[in-house]
Amino acid sequence: MGEKVKSYKDLLIWQKGIELIKEIYRVINKFPKEETYVLSDQLKRAAISIPSNIAKGASQTTHSSSSNNFFISRSDQRNYIHN
Repeated sequence: MGEKVKSYKDLLIWQKGIELIKEIYRVINKFPKEETYVLSDQLKRAAISIPSNIAKGASQTTHSSSSNNFFISRSDQRNYIHN
C-alpha cells in the first residue's frame, strides 16, 4: 500500500500547501505596486494558513482537535480557491 506517515511533512496536501505558498510569492512579486499591500497580504495569509493548520492539527494530542484543524485547513483552501 502506501508509505507510513511519520510527520505532517510527509502528507502530500502539506507539501502542495508549501508549493502554493511559493507560487503565491512568485505571483505577488509581479503585482503592480498599488496591489502589493492589501491583496498580496490576504493571499499570503490564506496560503500560509493551509499548511500551518495541517501542522497544528498533526501536533494535537486528541483526535477531535486534529480533525478540527484539518477541517479549518480545508476551509482555508476552499476560501482561497473561491475568492
